[in-house]
Amino acid sequence: TKETTADDNYEAVLQTTDAAALKNVATAAIKSLVLIDVYKTDMGNILTETQSATETVGLVIGQVNSEYIILTNAEVVRDSSSLVVKVSKATEVDAELVGSDTDTGIAIVSVKESQIPSKERSSIVTAQLDNSYSIQQGDIVVAAGRLYGQNKTVDYGMVSGISTKSGVDNSYEIISTGLAGIEGDYGYLFNMKGNVVGISMKNTKTTFSVLGISDLKSMIQELSNGNSPVYFGIKGQNVTGTMATRYGLPVGIYVTDIELDSPAYAAGDIITGIDGNMVLTIQAFSEKLYQCESGQQISITAKRFGGDEYKDMTFNAVIAVK
Repeated sequence: TKETTADDNYEAVLQTTDAAALKNVATAAIKSLVLIDVYKTDMGNILTETQSATETVGLVIGQVNSEYIILTNAEVVRDSSSLVVKVSKATEVDAELVGSDTDTGIAIVSVKESQIPSKERSSIVTAQLDNSYSIQQGDIVVAAGRLYGQNKTVDYGMVSGISTKSGVDNSYEIISTGLAGIEGDYGYLFNMKGNVVGISMKNTKTTFSVLGISDLKSMIQELSNGNSPVYFGIKGQNVTGTMATRYGLPVGIYVTDIELDSPAYAAGDIITGIDGNMVLTIQAFSEKLYQCESGQQISITAKRFGGDEYKDMTFNAVIAVK
C-alpha cells in the first residue's frame, strides 16, 4: 500500500476546493490592498525628502469620518516624515500615520476620501475582519500582500499549524501556513469567505505565518481612534477550568512575568478582574486595558497564594503609554 503524505492530503483538499470561489477571494483581496511609499528626511539637507527603498502594502479595513482606514506594517512606516498611498498607477495621495504598536508590528494609516477620484473609490474593496478562532488546521486560506518580494501578490495554501505566543498584556494566536516567506514580506491571510483572519508576524523569514486577527481587534480599534497603546506590563497564561481542577489554582490569568518598571504588581498573582469587571483570560484583560487612557488609575482584583491558600486582594495601578 502507498503511504499517505502531507502533500497527498494537501492535493486532496485542493481538488475539493471550488476554483471559482478561490479566485473570487483572491480578486477581492487584491482590491482591498494599496501601496504605501515611505519618505524620510535626509538629515544632511532637512529640506530634502528621499523615497525609502522599502515600499510596503496596506489593507483598507474601513471608512470613518470621510477617511479610509488602512492597516499596514509599523516597522516600515513608523519613522517616516511623510507617507503617500498609491491607490492605482494614476492616483497617489498623501496619508497620515494615525498610530502604531511595536509589539504586534501593526500601524494604522488614513487618507481622506475627497483626495481620491470617485471612479477610484468605487474600485476599492473594504476588507472585513473575521473570527480567527474559527480557523482550523487543514483549512484552505489565501495570502495577499507583499509575497516573495513582490507587492500586491496573492497565493493560497493550507493552514499547517496553530499555536499561541505570549505577549505583553495579551497572547496571540499564530496561524502557520505551508507558504514560503522571505525577509521583508508582509501580508494578510483570508479565509474562504473572503474575510481577514490574520496579519503578518514581524520578521517572518522562512514561512508565511500570521497573528490571528481576533487577538488584535482591540488594539486596531484603539489605534484607529488615534489613541496611543497603553500597557500594564504582564505576561500571563490563562488558567482554564481544567487546569484549575488539575493544579488546584483559581480560574483567571496566572502572571508568569512582569516588564521592568511597568505598572504591574507582582508575578505569581492570578488576576481575576479590572475596575470591577471580571476578566478570566488574558484576551479579555487586554480588551479592557486598551480602553483605558495613559495616566488613568485602575483597580486590579487578584488572588495571591499565602500560607496554604489563595487569598483575594485588590491593588491600584496607573496605566502608562508603551
